[in-house]
Amino acid sequence: MAQIIKRGDTYFIDYRFPATRTGERRRVKVGPNKRDADILLGKLQEELARGLHPTLGTIKPVPFTEAADRFMVEYVKVNSRRPATFQTRLDPLARHFGSAPLGSITRAEVNRYRTLRLQDEKLKRGAGTVSKSTVNREIAFLSRLFTWAHDEAEIVGGDNPCRRLRYVEPKPAEDHFLTPGQVDDLIAAATAHVKPIITFLAETGARIGETLKLEWSHVDLTPGAERVSFKPEDTKSGKGRTVPLTPAAIAVLRDAGRVRYTSHNRIFTYRGRPLTKVIGAFNNAVEKAGLPAWVTPHVLRHTAATWFRQNRGDLFRLKDILGHSDIRLTERYAKASPEYQRENLAFLGRPKVEIQENGGHAVDTNGREKSAESTS
Repeated sequence: MAQIIKRGDTYFIDYRFPATRTGERRRVKVGPNKRDADILLGKLQEELARGLHPTLGTIKPVPFTEAADRFMVEYVKVNSRRPATFQTRLDPLARHFGSAPLGSITRAEVNRYRTLRLQDEKLKRGAGTVSKSTVNREIAFLSRLFTWAHDEAEIVGGDNPCRRLRYVEPKPAEDHFLTPGQVDDLIAAATAHVKPIITFLAETGARIGETLKLEWSHVDLTPGAERVSFKPEDTKSGKGRTVPLTPAAIAVLRDAGRVRYTSHNRIFTYRGRPLTKVIGAFNNAVEKAGLPAWVTPHVLRHTAATWFRQNRGDLFRLKDILGHSDIRLTERYAKASPEYQRENLAFLGRPKVEIQENGGHAVDTNGREKSAESTS
């Protein structure tokens, strides 16, 4: 960060170049005029942000697309298990900022991107424009790119234009789930290779990605101890978990196990090959079954969780089954239990019995003395 300092009657500009914590510290003598120092400081800060320097020469400004490509290779692919997710967030940013120098992107331009991006139409299923949650994730990605470019790559100076940017956080949407009848309709409408996947998702609460990667070596069909284990590298949280199997899920696996292939160990296949995507066939089944457009494979995970609560399962067990890292993620299903409101009713209203110090006697809420036997 460049700044003006004064030594005696002389003003200096003190800065680091490159404008990072490890940049070489420099000092430029201005003279006795404070206004000259202010003018030079403004010019210096502008050029430092663009990767330039008025006295030490010029560093070629790095285009946004070039910096983003480096970021994906040097940071994202090293630290993320799902680089494709971040590529999806980068694509609209690259279209907007293009070859503009990274250091020339200001906070105002980031806000402009956000405003324009909210007007784009959705690329995936469903009508409407891009959601605020999607734009928030893209700006968070951009912020991390700037932090990396400044602190690690040292290819840009100045402040992060995304830092402390106020995101418009949308209200959480109601969790969608299907009734047993709707799931039956979806299964009936699905093609043969998708039917068992739908059943498995609804019965276990598993994610579609980890389900398609499931291998026979992680399935235990021992009578009375049937369960399936998801490997850490296949789960979203990076932590493994074990899920007990319902009779319907057991039937799916036993039926699938009648034919196994020596070329791979996957459970769910299509024409002998491991399945990697089922979204097209799933969407066709949703449309054929006459279900709403918001029904996706992930809705079956919400469905399994909701059924668990409707069966009076507690949240802590549900947290382990779903593989949530925080109980707050699981609490969204609390209201799904039919006992939820009745359980709350027990804690409302006047205290049923209030114990007070009154010469050794207990007094109820109406002030009447209660015998020792009634309070024991």
